Amino acid sequence: ILEKILELGKYTKYLSLRFNEAGHLCISFSDFDPISCRTQHDLRYPDRFADEITRPVRQEVLKHAIDLMHTLIKHSDNNFEQRNQ
Repeated sequence: ILEKILELGKYTKYLSLRFNEAGHLCISFSDFDPISCRTQHDLRYPDRFADEITRPVRQEVLKHAIDLMHTLIKHSDNNFEQRNQ
C-alpha cells in the first residue's frame, strides 16, 4: 500500500489521504485536473481538432490514483465481516 501511495505522490502535489467521520477514505490532490489534456488544435481547424480529441490519451495521474484505490480495496476487503443489522 505504501508503495502505491508513494508512486501516486510522484505524479501529484499536495496529495492528501484522510478518513472522514463516516470512516470513508478521501483521496485528493490539488495541483491540476487529472483528466484534462492539452490539445494542439482548436475549433479553428475542426478536422484536426476532431482527430486529436478522438485519439487515446494516457492519463498517468488518474491511472495511478485508480491503482491506489484498487490496492486499498484489495487489502481492506472485509466481505466476510458480520455487520450488526
